Amino acid sequence: MKRNIAFALMIVLSISLFAQRYTIKGQLLDKQTNDYMMFANCVLHYQTDTLGIYKGETSDTAGRFVFTKVKKRNLILEITYVGYKPYKKNIPASDFKDNKIIDLGTILLERQDDLQQVEIVAQRKRIEVDDDKLMLNIDEQMAGSVENAFDLLRLVPGVMIDNDENIQLNGKSGVQFQYNGREMKMDWEGVKDMLKSMTPDMIDQFEILKNPGVRYDAEGTAGIINIKLKKNQNYGINGSLSLNGGYRDKLNYSFSPNGRLNFVNDKWIVTLGYGYNRSWRGNYEGKDTTQRYIYRNEDTTLFRTIPDKSSSWSERHHADFTASYSLDTIQTISLNANYSYNTNPWSEDETPVYISHSPNYYAPDSMYSNLRGSNRNGNRFMVGLGWVKKLNSREAKLSSDLDFSYNDNKSSSENAVNYYTGSERKDDYLLRSQGYKRITENNSKNISWRIDYFNPISRDVRFEAGLKTNYSFSDRDYNAYVLDGENYVNDEMLTNQFKYTENINSLYASITGKFFQRKLSLRAGIRFEQTNTKGEQVVLDSVNTRHYFNIFPNLRASYKFSDDNELSLNYSYRIRRPWSESLNPFVSKSSDYSYSSGNPYLEPQYAHNISLSHSWKYMLFTTISYSYNKNDINWLSSPLDSTIYAFDFNPLAEISMPVNFGSSQDLDMNMSFNKSITQTWTISADAGANYQKVFSSTTAEEINRDNWSWNFSFNTFVTLPNKIRLSAFYRYNSSSLWGNQRHNAWNWFNASVGKSFFEDKLSMNLSVNWSLGQGGYSESEYMNTLIKSWHKADAPNFRLSLRYKFGKFYQNKQVRQQQLQDFDERTGEQGGKDPASNMNTGN
Repeated sequence: MKRNIAFALMIVLSISLFAQRYTIKGQLLDKQTNDYMMFANCVLHYQTDTLGIYKGETSDTAGRFVFTKVKKRNLILEITYVGYKPYKKNIPASDFKDNKIIDLGTILLERQDDLQQVEIVAQRKRIEVDDDKLMLNIDEQMAGSVENAFDLLRLVPGVMIDNDENIQLNGKSGVQFQYNGREMKMDWEGVKDMLKSMTPDMIDQFEILKNPGVRYDAEGTAGIINIKLKKNQNYGINGSLSLNGGYRDKLNYSFSPNGRLNFVNDKWIVTLGYGYNRSWRGNYEGKDTTQRYIYRNEDTTLFRTIPDKSSSWSERHHADFTASYSLDTIQTISLNANYSYNTNPWSEDETPVYISHSPNYYAPDSMYSNLRGSNRNGNRFMVGLGWVKKLNSREAKLSSDLDFSYNDNKSSSENAVNYYTGSERKDDYLLRSQGYKRITENNSKNISWRIDYFNPISRDVRFEAGLKTNYSFSDRDYNAYVLDGENYVNDEMLTNQFKYTENINSLYASITGKFFQRKLSLRAGIRFEQTNTKGEQVVLDSVNTRHYFNIFPNLRASYKFSDDNELSLNYSYRIRRPWSESLNPFVSKSSDYSYSSGNPYLEPQYAHNISLSHSWKYMLFTTISYSYNKNDINWLSSPLDSTIYAFDFNPLAEISMPVNFGSSQDLDMNMSFNKSITQTWTISADAGANYQKVFSSTTAEEINRDNWSWNFSFNTFVTLPNKIRLSAFYRYNSSSLWGNQRHNAWNWFNASVGKSFFEDKLSMNLSVNWSLGQGGYSESEYMNTLIKSWHKADAPNFRLSLRYKFGKFYQNKQVRQQQLQDFDERTGEQGGKDPASNMNTGN
């Protein structure tokens, strides 16, 4: 019996010893200055798997790092920090003693001063994910596979852009955009124009912020997309020249040359870029067919639009400049500027509309034809000044930003609308003709100033606060003319001017703490925003002002079960304010049957967002999110009401205007997988499901619709011998619900092959991207009107890209400056960046 007990004790002791976990710790200092090395990446690898990551940590504000629950086996410690030589140390299993603590003491990191030229062969990860954001990194091959930056945006997981170029993020509308981390006070149409003017080589990364912290404006109910430009920090002068050309079908082509120049020394980081894009579509058949059924009493009228042929071309220029200068070791100033010019010279298209009645829908009894010619051009300029100063050895910082933007657009159009008694466009059947000419000038200005304070109070507590004021001004001048005989005369009914002013003052504070051996992390933030608006309709001599105050809380809790297994819960409250054009009460006419107007009584849209996220092994990321949206803003078409509009109109005429639709609920489930199978092969996949329910009892007709949709994307990247690169991307989105519209499923496929020559100085890429399937279809029904739309799928687009790099590229020899954009990662506002996310990446 005693021997059995002793034997059992030996087994228990053996299991206990085998299951022991150890602690590895140390402290990092600058070898030259003895300063603490804060936020350095510290990673443990198994000696048998140097590509994989066993555990990852980040040094604290005193340069200390601690690994807990470490298994007893042969390990390698790797420490990296920008501008410093990588540090590696073998930790054999024999170093694990009975005291269970391995104290490595002080580790001195040495600055990288070796200017020997190196060949950068590391492969950059396409997709990186952490708790609050997703990053799509743009490499040369991806940039060479599309025409412009707008097409790159289509490849971002979670972004859905339909055939009418409307955008949603994770099934939700209301996306806010940033440019290099700076808020852009620009509507979606302006963002589209800017992205289409930028060549793909200009973009370094799209950063998707699903749960933005309180440091950011509360604008954007679906989240924020940050457009980050390329910025090279390698010493010396270097740059690149590239040329992209595309062919889709006959008389349909585009080409885009661009160049970048970089200069870096011990004080300066300067980047200058320029891109040009020109596309031509000649004598092509329109792709949109529309059927609009209007139910009046016992009769149904069908308006059937048949596309005709037309030609068009566009020209776009974009230039950007960034410069940062180190005043000393604790202060940095910066300048960011960009300019874009877009022009669409005069082009014409004709749209015939056939009118029939039930039950003989395809036997038209009348028609009208809209011959439209138009041109448009616009200038956009943005400039930002920044300053940041380190306040103490704990990396407390104070920063200030001043931003200004200016947009100027001018368009003109002429419409000849001919109404016929029959179904043919013959002079014998011509009933009447109408001619319109419109010249629209629109300019807007935006200026903002902000100041931010960040302080890591201790190793486990971080605090941030700031304030901001923003002023936006817009002036939209409509000049309308009607054809009277052979001359155009002013049309007082269609001429007007609308001026809009918006002022937003905000204050925020956020605190982050870590508890229970730093396993539990809690963040609480609050943002106050006070809004003042004024809309002035000059012709109608009407002024509408509004003042309101909002409080936006933001909460986050995360728990680390282990270093590579973390669960987080997030909550945020956000707003979507109406754009100036949607508030303009002026009524615009395009035909006897179609009008449009803004709505000065629009209320802001609000959204409660909550999400639960889990990350495992730095490669599998799962998120479940729910949002409730109040006062949804959507455009609806309804019959004209004679008690409201004091002008004569056709009984079948309808008007389109934005309204507060009611409310909606979104449930979104997403799973992302990213893995480097080998050093030359990586794969990533993204799958999601979305449930959307739309309910409105505030409009003239009650609406209750819901829809389940799902999406899937797959991306693989392979490097073959002789520096041949292959990649493939596929995305599928099932049918979806956008406000009151249902859309059918769509597919997108992209494949490319590339190769480098002359020691990687010259690279070539050939690609094809293709919208698979028959095309798009959408359907909406409201106020006895049913609208069906078909969009013919585009032909495959083949592209050839050439890029030449000049100058010298040095790895790790970089200027160390105080950075402004690091605030969120260090305070936990964006969840903190995994040290693993920097592994297996290159410049």
